[in-house]
Amino acid sequence: MINWIRFGIPYLCLLRVQLLTLAALISLPWWGLRKFPSLLGGLFDVHPMGMAYLTLAALLTSWTIMVTLWLVFLYGWRRFGVKRLNVAVPTKRKHAPLFAILALPVIVGTFYESIVGGTSSFWSLLGGCVLGVVFAAVLLFAAGEFASVVWLKSGPLARMFLVFRRGFTVPDPHGTRMLLEGHVMAAWSFILCIVVYVSIGWAKFFHLGDDPGVPTLVYVLLLMMLFC
Repeated sequence: MINWIRFGIPYLCLLRVQLLTLAALISLPWWGLRKFPSLLGGLFDVHPMGMAYLTLAALLTSWTIMVTLWLVFLYGWRRFGVKRLNVAVPTKRKHAPLFAILALPVIVGTFYESIVGGTSSFWSLLGGCVLGVVFAAVLLFAAGEFASVVWLKSGPLARMFLVFRRGFTVPDPHGTRMLLEGHVMAAWSFILCIVVYVSIGWAKFFHLGDDPGVPTLVYVLLLMMLFC
């Protein structure tokens, strides 16, 4: 028990950002709908297409937590010199539904507020939610395929990561460097988040004064992804 505490404390420090993001993702509905409903409750009142955007953002945030947790558990000992933990971390795409559970509080809270306090119906919101799930699944599949291909041919890309020192690359049998598995997926997640955030902001620039097509809560979730 003492050994687990001694070895676990450094990992709690390394995982502070992921744990804070996880706590924020799960507790957002409580803060918005219970603690400060008059101030933040409107964030959860969305239209059907807004539900699709929000479901997509919530799922991508939960999967970003999954990927970054994975990297710390698997390679934290390489980069930061902490004790290596012999633990099995569920990180492959088949485990994505497990981490998708983290997005449920935001999705359920949005359903509740949009139906009870707004003008959207359950079935229209459900259609938007299903659309968001499908789009998120497509992105997850594409990210996995992209990461697999790039990881196998990551020599030139690995040299770019040499500036970060240890914990990102290892020697390959040919005497060059290759990226450790998972970093391509993390980089893809970061780039995707930046592209979505900038695209939404760019589109909004040309529709100033119109009703927002993308809910404000989506921006909050995208910022959480960048933070994580």
